[in-house]
Amino acid sequence: MDSITPKKLISNLFLLIFIVLFINVYTGIFGDDNNRVAVTVITSILMFIGVDIGYKPKESIFITIFIFIFTCFVTEITRESNIFITFIISSIYIFFIMYITLQQKIEYKSYLPFMLLYVFLDAYPVEDSYLPRIFSCIVGGILVTFVMYITTKKMNTQSSFSIKDLLKEKVDIHSERFIFSLKMAIGVSISIIIGRMLNVEKMTWISVVTLSITQSDFFDSKLRIRQRFIATLLGISVFLFLFEVLKLGNYLPIVSLVLGYIYTFLKDYDKKMIFVAINDLISTMPIYSTTFSIITRLILFGLGIIVAYFVSKVVEKKYKIN
Repeated sequence: MDSITPKKLISNLFLLIFIVLFINVYTGIFGDDNNRVAVTVITSILMFIGVDIGYKPKESIFITIFIFIFTCFVTEITRESNIFITFIISSIYIFFIMYITLQQKIEYKSYLPFMLLYVFLDAYPVEDSYLPRIFSCIVGGILVTFVMYITTKKMNTQSSFSIKDLLKEKVDIHSERFIFSLKMAIGVSISIIIGRMLNVEKMTWISVVTLSITQSDFFDSKLRIRQRFIATLLGISVFLFLFEVLKLGNYLPIVSLVLGYIYTFLKDYDKKMIFVAINDLISTMPIYSTTFSIITRLILFGLGIIVAYFVSKVVEKKYKIN
């Protein structure tokens, strides 16, 4: 956790207010179906304040907007396809997203907003007209690229790498970039299919866990499994204390805002995941009982871990990193 100063307390409060307002306004414009697009856009904006995807500014704009728009159509196509076709299309497209956005160092995690967009759009179909979703992705892509462009200008980090350079690159199937992209493509695709087969409301509890745990190095994946397992148990314990012992259900908006405010101060993955677990359980309160929510969370969480672990292990064993 960052050192807490009066300035930090105020700036984080304004950050939280900005995030909440942004999501509410964005959802108000494009509809409740696109709430997760709003979440992805604000996540992308905050992330790309410090990094970009490593291409020339104009080409970064093209790539970002292209992925935001094309993801709308890919997720819609796979939703209407059988399991086999879904796996093929999803794996190919996720590999494309990963590989093209990993031009810079892997630890920058510049792939993350695009992967979140994919799993969210896949998990939350549009109930009415599809046009608002397309427009929400277009506008989102434009907003993200605007921030990315300003960042590269301000930090003087404009890259000279181009799409033409990418096409000329020799693909090394034993490179860390290739293996990581392949692990993510297979793992997340399998998680999506499992979610659909189970026909669960919270299928992202599988795919997002797989996405979060899968790392370029298998050792890091195993570390994240331990961290997230402990964090999930702690999150469940805090959730039960807040809403079963203290009975704070009537103060849900206030509790959510306080938890969100605390979250803005956190940097470590294991601590963040405690709050993610609490927030995920809070999101089910209007539709599930506490017992059912916790059991569902643990089962889907476990499935996400299993997929991430075995896919990472098998892929790394086959394609050993030089």
